[in-house]
Amino acid sequence: MSDWKEVVTIPMRVAIGIVTGERNKTYGDFYEDMKETAARWSLDLKRKLKEPITASDVPRMLISLKQTREGQSPQLDNCTDICGYAGGRYYCCEREKEDSRALDEKELEME
Repeated sequence: MSDWKEVVTIPMRVAIGIVTGERNKTYGDFYEDMKETAARWSLDLKRKLKEPITASDVPRMLISLKQTREGQSPQLDNCTDICGYAGGRYYCCEREKEDSRALDEKELEME
């Protein structure tokens, strides 16, 4: 029988390889990609939104998509993608904090 600690980390390790490997080479920085996607979705949905979609919202919604797919047709790939999007969301949240701090500092300099 496999060690559960080893097995439970498989989708995480695979997701890390995808997000930091070929995906990153093809699409560039995850945060910048999610920011662009958020801007497009916000534009597409502007009549329905109270506020714009953020970069960190995008992976959260993609996790929901993967959960729906997993309910319809369970696949190990869905688990891997959820792990990748969860890590990407964490990264986006951190970058949004950094961007917010930088904006606050610029505003203070202008006063």
